[in-house]
Amino acid sequence: MRAALGTGQGVAVGVGAFLLLRPADLLLAQMAFLVGISPTAVSAPEIAGFLDRRVDYVIAAVLAGIVTAALLLPWLLPWVAGSRLELSVR
Repeated sequence: MRAALGTGQGVAVGVGAFLLLRPADLLLAQMAFLVGISPTAVSAPEIAGFLDRRVDYVIAAVLAGIVTAALLLPWLLPWVAGSRLELSVR
């Protein structure tokens, strides 16, 4: 599926910005990470429709990106914040 190519691009941008800015300023790096991981606009399929593009591809890419972010962020956020992740399942 071609939509998988764009999967997690927001997470990659966030992590890249964090790694780039962390040596200079930790707070700025954390803010850049949060901005980078913000999800793709929900209006993207509508805009694709206005431009006569493939709406199905845009919907698949947006959903794949959101799911990828949901799966990765529980482990990335503690790393960015500088704390440990402890999960307990009861």
